[in-house]
Amino acid sequence: MDGELTEERVQAHYKSLPEKEQGKDWQPFNSMLKLIRKYDGLRIYKLT
Repeated sequence: MDGELTEERVQAHYKSLPEKEQGKDWQPFNSMLKLIRKYDGLRIYKLT
């Protein structure tokens, strides 16, 4: 995406994708979460 990346623009772009494309990232993301849960003490932080 070109220009300023606001949450509204990102959400609108995501919603404009076909459903098949929207779901592509969930499987790798969920796999990553399972691996992270295996290691006690690991934390995820959202940086703003």
